[in-house]
Amino acid sequence: RRAQMALVQALAGCCLLVSDDPDAGGNEIVSLFHGDDGDPTDGVASQHAGLYVNHKVQQWQLDVGGETLSFQQTPGDLRRAGVTGCVVWNGAVVLAAALEKFQEEGLLDVAGLKVLELGSGAGALSCAMSALGAEVTATEQSERLRLLARNVESNGAGSDPVTVGCRGGCVHIRELDWFEPSTFECPSRYDLIVATDVVYNEPVTEQFVHALKAVSLLSRAPCLVSVELRTQEIHMLFVDKLVESEARVWRFPRDLHHPAFSTPRVVTYLVTFDS
Repeated sequence: RRAQMALVQALAGCCLLVSDDPDAGGNEIVSLFHGDDGDPTDGVASQHAGLYVNHKVQQWQLDVGGETLSFQQTPGDLRRAGVTGCVVWNGAVVLAAALEKFQEEGLLDVAGLKVLELGSGAGALSCAMSALGAEVTATEQSERLRLLARNVESNGAGSDPVTVGCRGGCVHIRELDWFEPSTFECPSRYDLIVATDVVYNEPVTEQFVHALKAVSLLSRAPCLVSVELRTQEIHMLFVDKLVESEARVWRFPRDLHHPAFSTPRVVTYLVTFDS
């Protein structure tokens, strides 16, 4: 609990508290979509495929924690309705780079922390955090665990957990389905919960917020969520659902991100729930 409070204090002082605003969702839309630089999405609701990740390749690499990590992608699966965990998304790259920057600057060191990732997809963020020294539990729906496990194992050694990197970090893999509350129960407690690019349609967004609150309260752990902006309606729904769930929400200023991975298209929030 002490580590969790220190984490919140370290980051909250650098961020903008948005949840105390009575019209939090609406004001976030004004700030993010109607600022001086205009709409960062240019009216395109899909991911910016040319930003940090190439979805046309079957193997993609990420440099973090002194390691070059490689991830298999199956971009053809994106044509299947509801399938998103088959590729790496921009939010995972942005948050991984930010966490490495925080570690280097002494703002937040994830080494030694127990971390739960919701919606791990191809496994990029979980492997990156392990390379930074964290003990990570990567989770996905049962049908997406195969690609996740393959990527984690190809970047590490051993099994259950897989050691990734040389800083003492490792990755456990387990099923957690936001639509199945029976999978929410955690076998251990966590210091931090992370998720990226989980806001893209109404049913998924609502269930994600429900799952995020449930697992956060189980561990009394703060959450970091990086999302690529899609549509104004879905992002407003996301923020409003967090506030309705009695969350405290802070938004990272852009200069808190790694300078090489700072874009108005990807927004990072610190989220806490009080029991």
